[in-house]
Amino acid sequence: HPTFHQILVAAGFREDRIVDVRHHLCHAASVFYASSFDDAAVLTIDCSGEADTAMLTHGSRRDGIKILRTIGLPHSLGRFYEATTHWLGWGFGEEGKTMALAGYGEPSRYLAELSDVFRIDADGFFEFNTRLTDGSFSYSTDELVSQVFEELFGPRRKRADDLEQHHMDVAAATQRLCEQAMVRLAVTLKKQTGSNVLLLAGGVASNSVG
Repeated sequence: HPTFHQILVAAGFREDRIVDVRHHLCHAASVFYASSFDDAAVLTIDCSGEADTAMLTHGSRRDGIKILRTIGLPHSLGRFYEATTHWLGWGFGEEGKTMALAGYGEPSRYLAELSDVFRIDADGFFEFNTRLTDGSFSYSTDELVSQVFEELFGPRRKRADDLEQHHMDVAAATQRLCEQAMVRLAVTLKKQTGSNVLLLAGGVASNSVG
């Protein structure tokens, strides 16, 4: 990002010494090079980093980290999960509460509705339903909450409000879709890399139930 370069140059760093490294590649490096493995399938998923929201890579001590495929904005599992979290009355970084609440819900109640909003194919690759937008919709968290979740499930919960069964069921369906994407992408990586090791990084990887 040009602004970052300007700040670093102003701080005294030589411009030819400033090197950009892709966000998701940093995630992959952070988990692969810190591991004890010589070969691993590495899956990184979060809300977004530059234009990427997920990256499938193959890590090798001999050949480094090879990018196999990415998923790009606006299609984001992290953003989808974040939207559920905000509709449930929580804020940024509180997705763990959604994960915990899911344990009290019935995922099948709203799975069909949410599967139409956030689609996952057999290999785990995901996308928002493009029918959500007329061209002006940017898939921001606030838009997803106000124009999708509130239309489907009613007004967003206020933080002080009681948690009701339908809140738990929406959380459970969201968690189920998150797990589906994670597991299917892992299977795809297994097929593509042949590796017996799977490493995870990025915000969605903090979903310990998944």
